[in-house]
Amino acid sequence: MHLTLLVPGLLPEWSARLAPPPRAPALRRLLARGRWEAGTEPLDAELFRRFGWQGGSEPPVAAVSAAADGLDACTGWWLRADPVHLHADLHGVTLHPLDAAPPTPEEAEALASAFDRTYADEGLHLLTPAAGRWYLRLEAPVELSTTPLDAASGRDIHRLLPRGRDAAVWNGRMTEVQMLFYGEAVNIARESRHLPIVSGLWLWGGGAWPQRGLRAPAAGVYAAAPVARGLARAAGLALNPLPRGFDDWQRAAAGERSALVVLDALQPAAAAGDAGAWEAAVGALERDWFAPLTAALRRRTLRALTLASCGAGTLELRAGELWRFWRRAPAASRFAG
Repeated sequence: MHLTLLVPGLLPEWSARLAPPPRAPALRRLLARGRWEAGTEPLDAELFRRFGWQGGSEPPVAAVSAAADGLDACTGWWLRADPVHLHADLHGVTLHPLDAAPPTPEEAEALASAFDRTYADEGLHLLTPAAGRWYLRLEAPVELSTTPLDAASGRDIHRLLPRGRDAAVWNGRMTEVQMLFYGEAVNIARESRHLPIVSGLWLWGGGAWPQRGLRAPAAGVYAAAPVARGLARAAGLALNPLPRGFDDWQRAAAGERSALVVLDALQPAAAAGDAGAWEAAVGALERDWFAPLTAALRRRTLRALTLASCGAGTLELRAGELWRFWRRAPAASRFAG
């Protein structure tokens, strides 16, 4: 069995400065013994690459995740229009996702109604099937080059706004939406409860449903991430739910020659720079995945491991290489033994 793990948020840049580093001896050993290749894509782009998508510079994240969220995404041209909080100060306007305090279904419905009243004459309707993933479905493509939400998180949006032939129109709409949402009753209520208001929408991930050209990246795919679920559907591949840990996965995957597992529990804390939450999530992955995985490599019931950090490199490790004590990859120093 060859197991591929995608673990976004495993090695955020700021984790190198933690003192002391979180204790994760099995993960430390895996990182130290493996062969590292520099450069990996963020999670969504990495998933599209592994599913064989070759359609252009920006993968159609919106259409694929919309399908995973229960929308009929097989026709039309889709944009993610995710709710965000924008903080303005003397240095610019910083974008913050609303992962910690997402809009409730009632708040989403109220803001979507306000949007629809304003833009219905232009044929635009805001779809809000999931707390942090909102969508626009267009009849025709638009020419926009956009920045994924994760890449914009915590940064000044000035240089990250959509670019391209249609950018002026859509950036104008984004500014209008900020003014529209600011005075809505749901935002006034959120502010009174000391919650970040829904300042606006972040547009990204535009494209149409991938009709052909995808392939299965492994015999089995196990994930909760919406893009992984949508890509599995587009590739005609059965998607398995994410198991609670390695042992449960190994039982579920019995007989498979290869598997792709997406472990995205670290991603929100890594993006937010929340060291406490990140360390707690590292501890849970160490207990549930990395420690039993290391034991399986030692017993050779697992033949090989690929671990992609989705941003800081990819590790390749075969069962017989765990004993190569002379290897000391720098990434291992992020964790204590």
